[in-house]
Amino acid sequence: MNSENLYIVDVSSFIFRAFYAIRMLNAPDGTPVNAVYGVLTMLMKILQKPDCHHIVLAQDSKEKSFRSQIYEAYKANRQEPPEELRPQFKIIDDLLDVMGVARIKVPGQEADDIIATISKKYKHQFKHIYIVSGDKDLFQLVDDTTTMIDTMKDIHYGVNEVKAKIGVYPHQVVDYLSLVGDSSDNVPGVKGIGEKGAIKLIEEFDSLENILKSNNIISN
Repeated sequence: MNSENLYIVDVSSFIFRAFYAIRMLNAPDGTPVNAVYGVLTMLMKILQKPDCHHIVLAQDSKEKSFRSQIYEAYKANRQEPPEELRPQFKIIDDLLDVMGVARIKVPGQEADDIIATISKKYKHQFKHIYIVSGDKDLFQLVDDTTTMIDTMKDIHYGVNEVKAKIGVYPHQVVDYLSLVGDSSDNVPGVKGIGEKGAIKLIEEFDSLENILKSNNIISN
C-alpha cells in the first residue's frame, strides 16, 4: 500500500444528476449545455482536492447490460434520455478527451461494475479509495479504506454513515436490496417486505442466508 489516494468517479451518474439539478443553459447556437457545465464543475472540484492523487472515470456503455440477459425486465421501466440531454453526451465525451482524465467504458458493463472492479482490484495499492457517486448500490463497497462521496450533497459515507442512511451496514447492502428490490432498476423484492421490515430481519438474523434458513427454506 502506498500513501496516495484514488478517486473513482461515476461520470454517468454525474451527467444525469447535473442535468436535473442545474437549470437549462444553452450555448450561443442554442445547444443545451447544463449537464456539460455540471460535469465540468464537479470534476474540477474533485481535481482541486489536495488529497486527489489519482483519478479515473467510470462510464456506462451504450450496449445493454449483461444483466438484461439474466433478467429480461431489467431497467425495462427506464425512459429514453430527455431530448435536451442527448446532444450533451457527445460534448461531454469531447470535454473529457480534452481534459485528458482517464476513463473506462466497457461494452455490456455499467459504471457500477467498473467501479466495483477497480475498487476491489486496487484496494491494497492505495491508502484510501474514494468512490464519487450518488448510487446507493455502491454502498456495499464502503469499508475502513473505501469512502463514498455524494458531491451533489457534499456528504461522505463511511461504514457508520451507510448504516445511518439506509439502516444496514455495507456488507449487508446486497441482502437488503435482495429483500426490498430496486424500483429504479425494475428489480422486484420480496412481496410484503418493505424497507423497515428488511432492516428488522437483517438486524435479527444478520444475513439473507440466515433469514432463509430460519424459515426452513434452505435445509441444513
